[in-house]
Amino acid sequence: GPYREVALFYEAKSSLRVGLENARADGLQLLKKVASGGGPLAEEARLQLGRAYIDITELDKALAELAPLLDPKAGSSSRVDALLLAAEAHRALRKDSHLDECLKIYDGLLADPDLPYALNNQVHCLKGETLEQLGQPGAALDAYYRVITGGNLRKGEPITEWKWFYKCGFSALRLLEDSKRWRSAFRVAVILRDAQGSAWAKAGLRADKLQLEHQIWDEPGPEPVRE
Repeated sequence: GPYREVALFYEAKSSLRVGLENARADGLQLLKKVASGGGPLAEEARLQLGRAYIDITELDKALAELAPLLDPKAGSSSRVDALLLAAEAHRALRKDSHLDECLKIYDGLLADPDLPYALNNQVHCLKGETLEQLGQPGAALDAYYRVITGGNLRKGEPITEWKWFYKCGFSALRLLEDSKRWRSAFRVAVILRDAQGSAWAKAGLRADKLQLEHQIWDEPGPEPVRE
């Protein structure tokens, strides 16, 4: 019954937390039992299996466990979480074909107009990182810019998420500095400072440093200039 399913699920999680090989094997078997049982915790067990296999770099097994949740026709309430885990597994496999699969997942998620803003920021950031892995820094910059310039906000909507916002911003800053595009880097730093979010002070220091070192004294515009 449902109580047994709950007991198995938490026993599995407990076994995985122990971290020892035997305990982990037991935990994976228990999760498989719950996942195949079709009860209310089946989907969550499948997500946990995907996570566990990624953590021990058995990435093909992770993708196989997540596959039933990925089909839009299945109507899974866990589909978005499963897609993010599947993309993580593809990225860890590192081959270009897997990174391309990753981008398909991210673009599919970003095509949803109802994707929550915080998740939208996260997916843009992960997309940018994947494009960097593929050796496409220009396309990665476009993904990061979309977040820091508010291109993924509805009109009049304020910024309400800072972790991925600043991750995008500092990644853009790094790419611009690596390519010695100092003026664009300065303007990004100013955007991050003026957003007044959780890392505004760090961004302000970077802006001051860039301004002094590269003698940038004209007033920055609202958006980075593509040099």
